Amino acid sequence: MTKTISKNKILEAGFVKDIQNRISNDLDAIIIVEGPEGSGKSTGAIHYAFKMDKEFSLNHIIYSMENAVDLVYSLPKGSVIIWDEACYDMSRRDAMTKTNKEIIKLAMATRSRNLIHLICIPHMEDLETYIVERRACYTISVFMVGDKRGFFTLKIPIKYRDKYGNLKTKWIPMFKKMRFGKLPDDIDNEYKMRKEKYSRAKMEDIVGTQKKDDRYHEYKELKEMGLKDNEIAKKWAVTPAAVCQWKKKWGLIG
Repeated sequence: MTKTISKNKILEAGFVKDIQNRISNDLDAIIIVEGPEGSGKSTGAIHYAFKMDKEFSLNHIIYSMENAVDLVYSLPKGSVIIWDEACYDMSRRDAMTKTNKEIIKLAMATRSRNLIHLICIPHMEDLETYIVERRACYTISVFMVGDKRGFFTLKIPIKYRDKYGNLKTKWIPMFKKMRFGKLPDDIDNEYKMRKEKYSRAKMEDIVGTQKKDDRYHEYKELKEMGLKDNEIAKKWAVTPAAVCQWKKKWGLIG
């Protein structure tokens, strides 16, 4: 057991050093962190972020593309950013497509800035081939053992060509399972608070969008029934000005 742990630690240190060498050689580094929800992906990503970048902070975790580009172009060479799974909505194909476009856009930015980018995602198969086959240099596969979280294997890509001549990637484990160390309480608590805040805001936005869509359809139905805007406003217990604002959001008026 002691020899296995010792060998794994040496390989882990080599992994961190290899990533840092990529930055020194004017490259970037994209690392996929995959695993089931609640398995410890974010903990693992933060664990390695601090090992690779002494200046890393929780402010470098991206939950939304709204501030991602500004963050990327404000960080110095070799900085680590984490794309957190909280920003995904993989339940709908259109949302998956949008998310992958955002990841590719971010990957191009990290290349020009020589950054280290950890992408936390439930399943590697959800990512575009461009990221998995061409850009990722390592994969951290996180899993649970019973009810214990934070176990992982580190994988490297081996390139090969299939029978049709297409270049493919096979991910080979570097070592047997290891386990992330526990994050300091202050960092762990701060991360959980930030993630909860974003998740709540995202849910409220989803619910708000649904309500807006429902009201739009109701408005169309009421107009077909011949009601005027002031009558609709009275029915909804709002001012006519509020109805006017909704019509602008729906693109019904300029």
